[in-house]
Amino acid sequence: ATATVRLILHPSEIKEEMTVTGQTPLIDVSSSSFTTDFTSRFMEDLPTDRNFFDLMAVSMGISLNGSNGHHLNAFGSDVGSNNWLTDGIEVSAPETGSRFLSFNPDTIEEIQVMGVGAPAEFGQLQGAALNVVTKRGSNELRGSLNAYWFNESLVDSEIEFDRSEFSEFEQVEPFADVSATLGGSIRKDRLWYFVAYENWRNGLATPGQDPTTVNTRKVDRYDAKLSGRINDRNLLDLRVGLEEFTWPGNANEFVEPSARWSEDGEIPYWALSFQSIFSDRTFLEARYAGWQSEISYLSQTGSTEPAYIDFAPPDGGPARYSGGVWWPVIWETGSDQFSATVSHFADDFLKGDHDFKLGAQLSRGNGRDSVSPSATGSYYFHTYYSYYRVDGYPYYSGNEQESWAFFADDSWAVTDRLTLNLGLRFDHAEGIIPSYPILEPDGDPTGTTAPGLDSAFTWDNWSPRFGFAYNLGADRRTVLRGAIG
Repeated sequence: ATATVRLILHPSEIKEEMTVTGQTPLIDVSSSSFTTDFTSRFMEDLPTDRNFFDLMAVSMGISLNGSNGHHLNAFGSDVGSNNWLTDGIEVSAPETGSRFLSFNPDTIEEIQVMGVGAPAEFGQLQGAALNVVTKRGSNELRGSLNAYWFNESLVDSEIEFDRSEFSEFEQVEPFADVSATLGGSIRKDRLWYFVAYENWRNGLATPGQDPTTVNTRKVDRYDAKLSGRINDRNLLDLRVGLEEFTWPGNANEFVEPSARWSEDGEIPYWALSFQSIFSDRTFLEARYAGWQSEISYLSQTGSTEPAYIDFAPPDGGPARYSGGVWWPVIWETGSDQFSATVSHFADDFLKGDHDFKLGAQLSRGNGRDSVSPSATGSYYFHTYYSYYRVDGYPYYSGNEQESWAFFADDSWAVTDRLTLNLGLRFDHAEGIIPSYPILEPDGDPTGTTAPGLDSAFTWDNWSPRFGFAYNLGADRRTVLRGAIG
């Protein structure tokens, strides 16, 4: 970003000491992108539900996709049209394109939301590029402890569900969100660390749910970052983390505990970032990041019974679910990404000042579902007319994908008021359907394989970008933007 600072010096008033103060501008007067930046201080003061979705949702052009949703619509696009990034590396889910990783709010240093007019560095999006920048350690020893808590005595609801004996909302287990961070130096001016932990718990029953069968939702997040200055020109960051969660399905009087889902999983993630300063005008950035997860949708009680659904219960009303879980799933997914960029500033070159940026990006993702009609391969259901048994084989489904891209960006300051943002990007993406073993009803391989497709689709796309930013007014606090791409 470019900060405009107007200084007027009067020689007769210059003294031996000069103090210059200023604030970070909320408006980048050199960018044609509709961008919103939030710092950690702003995020601390903003009343939210302690998640970064709420923070991003207050950005211009962004909205949550429904109440308590974990997906965002950006500039009229659908939820799969955004590009999710952490420290500049994409972390979008390979199968859905939506956000996958979550964050301890106290590890976030800055949030960047780049919409229409985003530079060519950001591609494969029609909504917004959503980047979370994480904190790092410094020479000063700093830490934080935050605790949020409420219980049933602080909750009330006017909603009453007359069709159930459990007619009201109830906070069965107290809500608690406790997080702690600590950062400092291992060796001053050379090696720094930052660690964090978050413990999140919530147990609630919405109208229609039996409070005695509620299981507590749990999330634990562990983060660590090691930052080093190899020498005056080379910097290195290493970040690792783990998210573990248990998210039991909703409890109600129509679904027995053994037939309820519980979504359980763990997501380890890692990232490596290297910066090298060639000169006061040129520097290199290289980043690698990856994550891999295994998530299960299985019975809350561990039941391996066949599922049973009664669509015509004797007393009427909604269907009743018992036995084990209907269509249990084990989902494995992950991705690896690498990017390298070179930035160079050239002043008084080709009729103006230029910020050039050239880069290349590589990505590989995968996803695999293991699905079965129920734990036994069979489920039963009853209608007003008869009873049925459905037999089905468990199976795998999934994908692999590979992509690479290169781009060139130029932020051209034509005058002290007019900046042109020019860019060109090329993306190549390939979708692959792997071969999977055909399974027996008990889940064991049959010895035969379902063939896949080495190249289910190939997609190539050129993406030109053009935008401008023009400063209006004497105070340089108003900017007129335009972009097409």
